[in-house]
Amino acid sequence: MAQPAEARTCPVTGFRVHRAAEDLVKANAVAAVVALLLGGLAGAGSGTLGGPEAGGLTLSMLLYDTAFNYGQFGYAGAIALLLFATILLVTAGLRQTIFRDSEG
Repeated sequence: MAQPAEARTCPVTGFRVHRAAEDLVKANAVAAVVALLLGGLAGAGSGTLGGPEAGGLTLSMLLYDTAFNYGQFGYAGAIALLLFATILLVTAGLRQTIFRDSEG
């Protein structure tokens, strides 16, 4: 059960909104817009197959090409670990930001 300080009442719908849930929705909305913009930019570069000498390939496309077109599975595995670490750091940073703001 939410305490009065942890929730507010929406003036439009009259529903009670938990503040931590509201913060998570806002953070997810921002992350979705950023991902959409980055995906659009990456998609624009994919029309030219990554630009000169494939310099504009995204990490996921580079990983696929390295593993299945060139047969360098060890190098592709290293790219996968780099991609995983990047996602982990971004997620940890968002989590710290969200929970720091909801506590204070």
